[in-house]
Amino acid sequence: GSAGRGMRRRLMGSFGRGQTSIAVEYVSGGQAAEDFDRAFESQDLEELVRLLPSEDPVHLLVEPKHSWAEDPQTIGALAGVLIALLASVVASEDPDMKTRIMSAGAAQPLLQYLGCEEDDRVHVAVVALSYLADDCLQNAVAIHDAGALPLLMRHLAAPVPGLRGAAASTLRHVCVADEAFCEEFVSLGGLQGIVEQLDASLDHDELLLEVVWNLEDFTHDRFGHPTERYAALAVLHGAAPTRADVERLPQLAPLLSEDAPEATFLED
Repeated sequence: GSAGRGMRRRLMGSFGRGQTSIAVEYVSGGQAAEDFDRAFESQDLEELVRLLPSEDPVHLLVEPKHSWAEDPQTIGALAGVLIALLASVVASEDPDMKTRIMSAGAAQPLLQYLGCEEDDRVHVAVVALSYLADDCLQNAVAIHDAGALPLLMRHLAAPVPGLRGAAASTLRHVCVADEAFCEEFVSLGGLQGIVEQLDASLDHDELLLEVVWNLEDFTHDRFGHPTERYAALAVLHGAAPTRADVERLPQLAPLLSEDAPEATFLED
């Protein structure tokens, strides 16, 4: 019977200064679900962060659905989903939302998610951190200082293409905040991880485009000038496309050098 599995809960609210509407519908029972519903209704960020470690089960997520991330299996991961929504759709109308989430203490539990075995936790953490760091210098610095670089880098070669792309984009958002972060990322071998994503067997053009943007940002300074050492490193790792590659995938054009060979690194 459904009693043992908890009840179906439908939450609707308007969040932030833009009064952005968010709907969450899920099936769960127990105290943590009650606490989540209350945190949603009162828009209590500290309580949402406090719920992140919760292992209480979510039996079904009706909405919101994500294009590639696993559905949350616990109230903790569901709290992460709401944090990601606040950092994306709500923050687009109310940019301060991003720093408010970080001030509530979200960085540490989200980074703990990055190191765990449960896919739903890893996925929601990368999605949330990507939004929290995007175009927010204060958050990018805080995420770096909490030790995010090596934790994010381990997901650059993840089997899920969306996760690989989101991990790379999060690293980019963090590294563009400070030249020293970029140095650290490169010294940890991160550039190779980005270059290895240039695998055109990816049938996702928009994901490939994201990889190209990431590589461009990691190999150029903030004024758009190539940083010779990083660009040379990227080429060393195999990031120099040929004219044949660019004909096949025009998105690679920014990486084409004047003296690019005709042959291709994209062929199997």
